[in-house]
Amino acid sequence: MSSYNKQSTISTFFVNKSLIESLENYFNKEIIEIINLHSTEEQKIHKSFEILLHDSHGQESYTSIKDYKLPLFRNDVKGITVEFKVFAPNKDVKISLRFGSKEENSDISITLSDENAREKVSAIEHGILSIIDHNKTLNWLLFPNQYIGSIAFIVFAYCGLLAISSNSSKKEAFIYGSLLWSGVIYFWGFPYFKGYCSFDTNKQKQLDKWFNWLIMGLAGFLLFTSLLTSFRRSIFGF
Repeated sequence: MSSYNKQSTISTFFVNKSLIESLENYFNKEIIEIINLHSTEEQKIHKSFEILLHDSHGQESYTSIKDYKLPLFRNDVKGITVEFKVFAPNKDVKISLRFGSKEENSDISITLSDENAREKVSAIEHGILSIIDHNKTLNWLLFPNQYIGSIAFIVFAYCGLLAISSNSSKKEAFIYGSLLWSGVIYFWGFPYFKGYCSFDTNKQKQLDKWFNWLIMGLAGFLLFTSLLTSFRRSIFGF
């Protein structure tokens, strides 16, 4: 028998009750098959499944998503953890899947003691990712890694210096100023609307509407003031 542990950060996902239910079904059925528990051992198997809802006041615990009666999660939810444990003779598995509004609170951890533990952990991880990938979002674009984020921050800050430079023309100052404010909105504005992982709440639905409105407004502004400048002048004269 061998033991293997794997922990890694996950990408960005939209978490709703349907996703949690799919994970619950997978944990309670498929993982038993992967670790190959025989029917003769069923009475000696100890399983536990737990859902933890983290909010600004603390956390709630459920043994099944069906026990959560509200159609949507509460507005102040900041993270959801799904934990699954199985203890059986000569083998055990522990799984923790965390969805958080911050990257450091979003990861997957799998520990297995069994024959061919490494291969079985890979199979379990692949099964989990195949389920949650259906809810993958582009929120990761708003949370670049530290290296890319540092470079982008320097570029936007440099644009700000150029915008106020006496050597820049009005047109150049406008362009550099626009880039600076785009950076400000990107680093401090957009993350307000989108957490690393987002959750199915009434508040998030409203934030999504505002976010889409903001994106369309910025896109229209940039298009109208840059790409269509010559066309605009020929039509409107300015």
